[in-house]
Amino acid sequence: GDGNECVRLRPDWAKGYCRLGAAFEGQNDLARAERAYTEGLEREPENALLQISLFRVCSAEEESSLDYLQTHNDKTPIKSSSAFPDQRSLPGQLRVAAGVHNGASA
Repeated sequence: GDGNECVRLRPDWAKGYCRLGAAFEGQNDLARAERAYTEGLEREPENALLQISLFRVCSAEEESSLDYLQTHNDKTPIKSSSAFPDQRSLPGQLRVAAGVHNGASA
């Protein structure tokens, strides 16, 4: 698709990885979306859209994993990982993009 073509033609262009990640996210292929966003950030570490997208995908993967474990393991309580920051601790622009308003998650 469009993302693959962008990456093929301009492998140094971070926006291509953003498009590729978005396509994988739309297919609910979160692992491949995470890889695409990570590769884009390797090329352009300050890209806010890639940062936000990676945070969103990793949060969704973590939530999905926790939901699965909680429904398939009734003996051990599952605690959230500290691998990703609490959304309330994000800087202003990232807080807005992540849907955090007045200290509460959307």
